[in-house]
Amino acid sequence: MPTFKSAFSNTWIKHFAIAALYASLLYLGDSLFASNAIVGHFEPASGLALAVLLIGGKQYGLSIFLGAVLAHTIQGNSLLETVIVASGDTLQALCGVWLLSRESRFDLRIQLLHDYFRLVLLGGFASVLIGSLAVHLALLVSGLLSPAGYFDSLLHWWMTDTLGIILVAPMVLVWWQTKINWRETKKIAEACWLLGLVILVGQITFLGWQQDIIGSAAKGYWMFLFIPWVAMLLGVRGTTIILLVVAIQALFGAMNGTGYFANDIAASNLVNFWFYILILSMIGMSLATYIHEIKQAKFDVAHRDTLIREIHHRIKNNLQGISGLLRQLADNHPEIVEPINQTISQVQSIAIIHGLQEGFSAGDMQLRKLAEAVAAGVGSLWQMPVAVEIPPDWVPCTIDEAEAVPLALIFNELLSNAIKHGGRLGQIKIVLGYGQRPDSFQLAIHNTGQLPPDFNFESNTGTGLQLVKSLMPRAGASLSWQQRDNTVITQMEIKPPVITLGSEP
Repeated sequence: MPTFKSAFSNTWIKHFAIAALYASLLYLGDSLFASNAIVGHFEPASGLALAVLLIGGKQYGLSIFLGAVLAHTIQGNSLLETVIVASGDTLQALCGVWLLSRESRFDLRIQLLHDYFRLVLLGGFASVLIGSLAVHLALLVSGLLSPAGYFDSLLHWWMTDTLGIILVAPMVLVWWQTKINWRETKKIAEACWLLGLVILVGQITFLGWQQDIIGSAAKGYWMFLFIPWVAMLLGVRGTTIILLVVAIQALFGAMNGTGYFANDIAASNLVNFWFYILILSMIGMSLATYIHEIKQAKFDVAHRDTLIREIHHRIKNNLQGISGLLRQLADNHPEIVEPINQTISQVQSIAIIHGLQEGFSAGDMQLRKLAEAVAAGVGSLWQMPVAVEIPPDWVPCTIDEAEAVPLALIFNELLSNAIKHGGRLGQIKIVLGYGQRPDSFQLAIHNTGQLPPDFNFESNTGTGLQLVKSLMPRAGASLSWQQRDNTVITQMEIKPPVITLGSEP
């Protein structure tokens, strides 16, 4: 068990390590890219600061402050300027964390489009603006900054730190928060050759490789051909790496006066570079997060369907077990075989629904499959074969998910009544057909027998038909009976919203 002393020591080791890393990035960025002639470069340390505080907590604000003090001291700044600027670096990172965590809806994995936009707008634009305003006001009041240079210095700070957050913070967050499956060798190989291809294109476009061969054909829009490809194949993690590599290549090209941004320092103080990388990053990350959302939605649907099928399978097995117990009860008590068989038939109808839904996606119950399954179950129970006739031009149709069980029980009850009241005297069959409307369908049960002269469905007090009446959908289904010679035809017409046209699986 770690002691208080060792835990305290480990905490300070982390603080000093983060401070050293932050100071190194800050010093490196300022040494390589900072210049009075440049407005639009990016500051990687600002992105690291925000990511560290989001991952580790606000207590690491001390690490950021110490790292900033160290870097600015090495650069030869005065003590007062060092403290003011270091405080501003820390303040903007803390503001970013506060703005992003106010409503506790920000996902550090940056897997969703709205999380990325929140990181850019709140963690980048807004928080850096707050920090830069505070720093420049303090510098102005202390006399370290002249009023004439106020706006240029403010704009420089805001643009460089914002772009640093947009490029570096997502990369740190997604690589820190998500697990890497190194066994996916195919994906690793794909990532390597795609990264190599993008680097090659970047060298040609921004650093002037093969300029004598390619000439002026190497344009910045080349990258817009590759970023969607990267987003689709490599996802959010791969996109963050590619964007940072492209930004570094483009910036080095501008500093060396080569490639697409060769004249951008003189022309716009790298403002064109800044907008180019900003737009490229927004497009790349927006595509990557959006594609991830689509993939995740498909996975969630597939996972839900798998769980639903498993639930249907277990319910079906339990219902079959209940049917088995009821059969044993009927065997032991022959005097109540008929009511028990009726109960078994109803239980089996529900089991049939769960058995069919076990093989299909939710909401994909077909009328034909349901009719065939009920006919097989009822026929087996009553030891009476039930034929199902389907027209050759049959169009598949789907039953509404909420009405599947009630319709199965209705079909079961009507078919059982047909068998009990005359089906044993001759053939019994189910005939599927089309209704009176183009989008309606009919299910008719034919059995040998005679309807009572005073038969009326609405006033019938029989238990079976009372159950049918209570289960009938409020809209989209109707029942009728007719006598044709020596055959009773029970006809159910079904139409939307109970049933809809759909492809059969």
